[in-house]
Amino acid sequence: MKKTVRCKIMQDSGDNILIKLIFSVFWLVCTSLPAHGKTEDSDAKQESEALTQEERDKALIYLDPPYKPLSAKEKMEICRKYSGKYLGYYGRVFWVKRVKGFKDCKKHVLSPKDLKTRQSVIDPEDVSSRVIAGLSSGIPYEDLQKKERSCKQLEGNYVAYDLEYYWLSGCKLRRFPDNATLQDHRRKNNFFAKKTLDLSPEEFASIPLGREFKTVLVLDDMDSKAIVVLPIDEACRSIVNKHVSYLDKIYLIKPFKKGKGCWKKPVDQTFYARQMLHRTKKLKELSSSQALSIPDYEP
Repeated sequence: MKKTVRCKIMQDSGDNILIKLIFSVFWLVCTSLPAHGKTEDSDAKQESEALTQEERDKALIYLDPPYKPLSAKEKMEICRKYSGKYLGYYGRVFWVKRVKGFKDCKKHVLSPKDLKTRQSVIDPEDVSSRVIAGLSSGIPYEDLQKKERSCKQLEGNYVAYDLEYYWLSGCKLRRFPDNATLQDHRRKNNFFAKKTLDLSPEEFASIPLGREFKTVLVLDDMDSKAIVVLPIDEACRSIVNKHVSYLDKIYLIKPFKKGKGCWKKPVDQTFYARQMLHRTKKLKELSSSQALSIPDYEP
């Protein structure tokens, strides 16, 4: 009886060991195999993280703002500011030449040879891409210099450089101190049809300066102890919407939009000369009292 009981206990123990062994093997097999659903979730998470990082990278990239084309007024202002100057932009140097008054300027690129030969006189000003875009492209600077005019070719002409006006005589530049003296010279010599020629920096540098013209203005009232301020109606009488001059300046007298009176708007002398307005009538010269009484802006 005891033997039978002992054999049964051993049998039960053996069954338990076998079951545990089978369970262990099954557990090892199951844990060693990848979970299909879990892998997909992991891949999706990594892909999501990768896209997020890509979006972050894009956010770090600088994007230029939308380009706004330059207006004609902006181009004129750029031309007026940089005419006759050397400009630097990303390692390149340009010389700016005015054409058509201040309505347009051309930029002429300098070659390495030009930079080397002219390094003592060139001090380029670094500018933005917007300034460069506002200047038309001209021929290379080297080719431009081949077209320089000699003193003999320019002899007997009115010439302009850096908003100063000269009469070229005897291969010398005689400066006009003011517009009234320039107009008087034209009238006395009947040179109203003569055009004013623009000089390049090289042409101007190659011609010596002569004796300056004596002004034709009578400045007695300026030397007096006091200049009388006129009522605005009296100062503006008969000159509204007309071009006038005072010393070395030219103005267009414009009426106030509101109320009685006028103001004087400066006019570029080169542009005025291009229009040849002086052909038909002589500019009226303002008195010192008028010039002081008429404001330079509209209130």
